[in-house]
Amino acid sequence: HQKYQCHETGHHLGMWFYAYVGDLPTEISNSKRVCGGALYHGVIQNYFLTEEFNGVTIENFDLDSICINSTSNPNYIVHLECLHGLGHGLASLYSYDTVTAVKRCDEFDLNMERINCAKGVFMQNAVPYLETQQGDYVPSDPYYPCNSLELEWQPSCYYYHISYVLIINSGKLSSSFDYCDDIEPS
Repeated sequence: HQKYQCHETGHHLGMWFYAYVGDLPTEISNSKRVCGGALYHGVIQNYFLTEEFNGVTIENFDLDSICINSTSNPNYIVHLECLHGLGHGLASLYSYDTVTAVKRCDEFDLNMERINCAKGVFMQNAVPYLETQQGDYVPSDPYYPCNSLELEWQPSCYYYHISYVLIINSGKLSSSFDYCDDIEPS
């Protein structure tokens, strides 16, 4: 797990890299898959935020043109890391409205692409809660936002939602497992 301890720092480094170079294809090709792919995630996230700052509206992002797969392998790791970073950017652009942000992941054809995009959305939602208790959560409904999503997105949501569950259960594994036992697909 040591390689993932630098993940959040890697996000910030990737965001800085995009701000410094300002050319998405160059940055993607020069990034390395270290710290759990965090450099890719930060580059894509800052690309979105910079484009929005420059007046591009959320609806005008052509998601298919951002993470081009340069191989015939649909599971090419760089492509999947890019899509995950794209999910981080969508969560930021939609101000952590994960229900709306994840719908944009439907724009991809392959299930693996949609899943990696969705996991980026939900991971980005978990980060602020870990740091500041902010994010797309409802204290009176510990299953939100996962239980309000279409069934397709629920597994990706719950994958990262466990961070929130552990916090609201004061890190107690037994009560967190009880929470997991009560998950019902909607």
